[in-house]
Amino acid sequence: MDLLPAGWRTALTRAFLPVAATLVVLAPATGAGTVRTLLSVCVGLSVALGLAWESRRRLQHWLGEFEAGDGGGRTTVAAGWGGRAEIDELGEAASQALRWQRAERSRLVLERDRLEAILAEMAEAVVVLDRTGEILRTNTRVTASFGLDPGEQLVGRRLAELLRDPGLRDLLRTGLAGHETVRRELVIDAGGLRHLEVSLAPTGQGSTWVLLARDISETRRLEQVKTDFVANVSHELRTPLTAIKGFAETLIDSGTDDPVRTRMQLEIIDRHAERLGRLIDDLLILSDLEMGRMPLRARDVDLASAVADALALLGPRAAARGVRIDEENVAGGRLHVDPDRLSQVLINLVDNAVKFSPEGGTVVIAAAPSAAAEGWVALRVSDRGRGIPQAEIPRLAERFYRVDRARSRELGGTGLGLSIVKHIVRAHGGRLAIESELGRGTRVTVEFPGRAGLAPLPDPERC
Repeated sequence: MDLLPAGWRTALTRAFLPVAATLVVLAPATGAGTVRTLLSVCVGLSVALGLAWESRRRLQHWLGEFEAGDGGGRTTVAAGWGGRAEIDELGEAASQALRWQRAERSRLVLERDRLEAILAEMAEAVVVLDRTGEILRTNTRVTASFGLDPGEQLVGRRLAELLRDPGLRDLLRTGLAGHETVRRELVIDAGGLRHLEVSLAPTGQGSTWVLLARDISETRRLEQVKTDFVANVSHELRTPLTAIKGFAETLIDSGTDDPVRTRMQLEIIDRHAERLGRLIDDLLILSDLEMGRMPLRARDVDLASAVADALALLGPRAAARGVRIDEENVAGGRLHVDPDRLSQVLINLVDNAVKFSPEGGTVVIAAAPSAAAEGWVALRVSDRGRGIPQAEIPRLAERFYRVDRARSRELGGTGLGLSIVKHIVRAHGGRLAIESELGRGTRVTVEFPGRAGLAPLPDPERC
């Protein structure tokens, strides 16, 4: 028995003692062969009991390890009779499988979280579909790009049923039926027309398809603005150039024998050359403002002095049209602005008001504390002209936009004044607002900081 571990000796001793006592009592009444037989049976039963006890102990050990979630961190138990048991090998194999499963689960969770993070940060809308067009997965961009309800459940539904757009349905029908990437540019009505560049491609396994939709509405808008800008610039430049060239050719052909006629033609050439120069100057100023190449040199400026300088330039023009210019609450006002840019704003606003005022009308320049935030000053220029239709007001600050093109050109405008004003005001952190009523006139309000260090005002167009 010395070869057996202490646990085994204890178990066998407890099992064998009752049997040994019985044999001692029965020995005188039985033969030696019977005793040996009984003794062999007792020893066999004791060994069987010991093995069962040891197997139970090892099984409980491994079950305890697995139930604890440890995955069999301890891969051995105290060796029993005969060394390592098969149950230890089975336990170690199960332990290794559990450790691999746990590592694989952690890897898959990490990959899933990484995929979700990538999908969430993508600028494109992403939709994963099966062959029937049923949605398996999406990212948050989908609802915004396609104009869907943010709280709407998308997974498990068919994309073609959610978006009844003929172009999208055609793309889905073509893409899901084949194994090639299909691309389309679609115009979706998503609370307003939205241009989407959409592609549908199968995955490597060919069991799912990925739809990507990129919103290119702003790109298309800028392309249209660029096209309109080039067209407008070409037209605006061609008009004075045509006049200059025409009258110059007339002078060359007819000579200068008639001084009165010659002077009239030269004056026309000079007027159109001046208009051409103003247009080029305004284009350069606007370009610098939009590109941020015109730095602001802000300082405290006396508003009354700035208004007086603007009126010294525009006063004679207003007087010639019989328009009076009044001031309200301008004296004592101070702004923290670039004085040169403020002068441009005042000249553009007052010049527009004078040009579109009726003969004998009045233009009012008024200053008041801004209602938007403390420290800001609202500067208003009002006229009593014919007014502007409400539908036209949002476009007034666009480059070259005119409500009455014929009259604007007759009055000598370049169509860039309000666009320049808007960029100057925004560069100071302020806002531009235009109010008008047909038959009662127009009021343009610009808000400038009254002192340094003020936070920019929120611009509704940028929110």
